[in-house]
Amino acid sequence: MSFASRVALGRTGLRVGRIGLGASYGVSAGSIERAFHERGVNYFDTSPDYSDAESERVVGEGIRGRRDKVFVASKFCTPDGHLAADS
Repeated sequence: MSFASRVALGRTGLRVGRIGLGASYGVSAGSIERAFHERGVNYFDTSPDYSDAESERVVGEGIRGRRDKVFVASKFCTPDGHLAADS
């Protein structure tokens, strides 16, 4: 199965898959990201406060060697949660 159908990412001229992978709680191995990318997924969402900061590390492992072919969205927060509104 391929998830390769692409749409414009806003007005950037870049194209991302209609399906992305949200690397949230309970992630433990980059093999999931690799498998999704092999099937056409090129958009990954992560955050330092997912899985006590492990999510970003695992996504990084999963896209190693493919960084120029994927888009990664993350958040501006800490493993303990969001920053204060005046940060």
